[in-house]
Amino acid sequence: MLFKLLIPFFLILNIFAEDNITTAEIKPEPISKNLYLSYDQVPEQIYKNQQFEITLKAIITTPLWDRIDTNFNIQDANFKLYDKSPGWKWVEDNTYYNKYYLKANNKVDELPQITISIYNEDFELLEQAITPKKKINYKDILGDDKYSNVVASNLRVVSSSTKQYNNQTLMSVIELEGTKSNLEDFYLKAFEQQGTQTFEDKADKQKLIYYIMVPIYKNKIDFNYYNFTKKRFENLEIAIVLEEDLVSTQTDLNPGSSSLLVYKQIAILGLLLVLLIVYYFKRLKVVLLGIVVLIVVFGFTFIPNSTATLKARSNVYILPTKNSTLFEITTRKKKVEVLTQKDEYIKILLPNKTIGWVKEDDIIKN
Repeated sequence: MLFKLLIPFFLILNIFAEDNITTAEIKPEPISKNLYLSYDQVPEQIYKNQQFEITLKAIITTPLWDRIDTNFNIQDANFKLYDKSPGWKWVEDNTYYNKYYLKANNKVDELPQITISIYNEDFELLEQAITPKKKINYKDILGDDKYSNVVASNLRVVSSSTKQYNNQTLMSVIELEGTKSNLEDFYLKAFEQQGTQTFEDKADKQKLIYYIMVPIYKNKIDFNYYNFTKKRFENLEIAIVLEEDLVSTQTDLNPGSSSLLVYKQIAILGLLLVLLIVYYFKRLKVVLLGIVVLIVVFGFTFIPNSTATLKARSNVYILPTKNSTLFEITTRKKKVEVLTQKDEYIKILLPNKTIGWVKEDDIIKN
C-alpha cells in the first residue's frame, strides 16, 4: 500500500531527472567569428604631452564586409586623438593595419579601449571587436625655465627673422620643424608676448611658424626640448640678427619719435633747397608751384595724429589680418592715437607706446 502511494512521487523525480540530462546534453552552436583586433606596435614609454603613435592590426576573414569604422573610448581629458590616421591598409592575406596618433595630457596607466566595426555594402553591422587592455609606462617631465613644453624625437630651427617693432621691442619670427612632436604646445616662459602664426601637422612631421616679442637688449633666443629617443633635454639657440627695416605693418608713425619721419622731413627740405636754387636762376613758374607744394607737405608732417577712444574689452592684434595673433585685450577704455587704416582694421598707438591693430568697430572717434 505504501509503495503504491510513492509511485507518483518517483515518476515526478524521473521526469525532472530526464529534463536535466536533456539540458546538459544540449550544446550551444559555435558562433562564427570573422574579426580579430590586436595591437601591433605601441611605445614602451610615453611622456606627458608627448605625441605618440600606435599601430592596430585587424584580421577579417569574411568577404562580405565593405567598410571599417574605428571608435576610441576617450571620455575624459587624459588623451587627445589627432585626426591624421592614414586609414586601414591591406598588407597580406586578410590582414589590415592602421596607425593612430595620440597625446597623453595627464598621468595614465593604460591606453584607451578601441572598437572597430565592420559593415556590409548595405551599411548593416556584421561584427565588432575591442582591443584588449594595454598597460603603458607614463612619465612626467620636469623642465627648467627654458623648457619649451615640446617632447620630440627631433626638433630643429629652419629659419628666423627679426625686425624692429618699436623703439623698445623687436619682433622675431621663427620656423620650427619637429618629428613626432607636440609643437602645438610650444611656449617660452622668458617672453611675455608670443604666439602661433601657422601650424601644420602631417603624420610624424610638424611645422610651426611662431612670433616672439623680444626686448631690444636681447641678443639671442635660447630654449630646450625633451628628446624622448635620447632621453635627455637638448638646447637650441637662435641668434637675434636685426634686419635693417622695421616691421612693415608696425612702423612707429608717432611724429615725435619716428626716425623715418625725420628722414622724410630732411628729404623734403633737401628737395626744397634744390628747387629754390633752380627758381633763383630760371624763374620758372612750374618750379615755384613745386616749391609751394613741398612747403605744404612739409607743414603736414608736423600735424599730430588724430586721437580716438578704444573701447574696453577690445582685441589688439599684431597684424591687420583675420588670422593674426591676439596681442592684448584692453580692460578699460583708452585714449589712443590713430595712425592709419587698412580695410576694417585701424593701426593705433596705445598710451604705453605699443602699436597694434584693432577692428574699426572698437574705435570711438573723438
